[in-house]
Amino acid sequence: MTQLSEKQVALLEQRIYQGGVSNKGLQNDLLDHFCCFIEDKMNEGSDFESAYKEAFQAITPDGMYDIETELITLLTLNRQLGMKRMISIAGALCALLLTAGIILKYKFLPGAAALITLGIGIATMVFVPVVCIYKIREKQNTADKALWGVGSIFAIALAFSTLFKVQHWPGANMLGSLSLAILLLLFLPIYFFAGIRNPATRINTVVSSVFIVMGCGLYFTLVMTPRAARIADARTTKNYLRSELILKNEAVKTPLGHNTVGQSELANDVYTLCNELKSFLVRSETGTDVIGEDFEQHDIFIRDHSAMDYFHDTPGAFTKLKELATTATKYNNSIAGTKLALPVTGNIVDFNETGNSYKVYNALSDLIQIQMILLQNEKG
Repeated sequence: MTQLSEKQVALLEQRIYQGGVSNKGLQNDLLDHFCCFIEDKMNEGSDFESAYKEAFQAITPDGMYDIETELITLLTLNRQLGMKRMISIAGALCALLLTAGIILKYKFLPGAAALITLGIGIATMVFVPVVCIYKIREKQNTADKALWGVGSIFAIALAFSTLFKVQHWPGANMLGSLSLAILLLLFLPIYFFAGIRNPATRINTVVSSVFIVMGCGLYFTLVMTPRAARIADARTTKNYLRSELILKNEAVKTPLGHNTVGQSELANDVYTLCNELKSFLVRSETGTDVIGEDFEQHDIFIRDHSAMDYFHDTPGAFTKLKELATTATKYNNSIAGTKLALPVTGNIVDFNETGNSYKVYNALSDLIQIQMILLQNEKG
């Protein structure tokens, strides 16, 4: 059985390399094909030169460069098909999860938050990035690729801001507003004027631009402006100060929290714990121990932050919150229905109800209500 010499194999390798094939894998495959073809022909009686010419004529009639071009085209096509398949699957999955989550939310069924978060997460970290990469690879012009790259980054940032808002994480409004501002003021004008010049893309550009403006407009309608947020925070802070003033006026008549003779020890403990927890929340939220009447001038507000985040970050305060829940339950058992029971469900001391969405102003209001009930009960 004929076998090619090292010199003949080297000659084939040089011919393949000179033919313009740069892919190492393809070079090895072609070399193997040529060697097998030539050896078979030489076994049939042909000499090396004749078999060599016949091999190149049979295997690469249009040249070796065309084979590599076809290979690259095929690989690119397969990659595009894979990306399209991933886009379809990820898009369908996130749409299904979001739809199911919204239905469960309106039906007040468990699992709604998890499904909505998972749907937004897939859209944010899989669907949007893959679509962006696919669109960038479609573009031939470097400027178009850069434009879509910038747009893609801020589209992902916008999707992340939605996830932050659903999870009640800080920075959601700032991230969303910044992303939308750049999309509207930077990406959209460049995209619109670049696309409208080309008759082939003019209609798609106009339609896409309208949808972008509508989407941004809908998002902004759901987000408070800085001025509106300040007004809302000022109103919340004033309500807290007003409630505290009413509580102090009532406490003058029944000064709980000082172990007054004739008062329940449990009532004093609950009242004291409420004061400590209120001080902790105010200090965590505003950075100061006392909110004065001139809080607006000093930019001191009770804002839209999660109370439970502060408690989870401070183990000592979280322990006091648990102690309040236990002591309030003991107090309710001690009065045995003869007086108004303290609320221990559906408020800050109910750990089945509290979560990231439970705000500081809700917690402060709950604690003040508990103290007001104590004062009413102790007055008899």
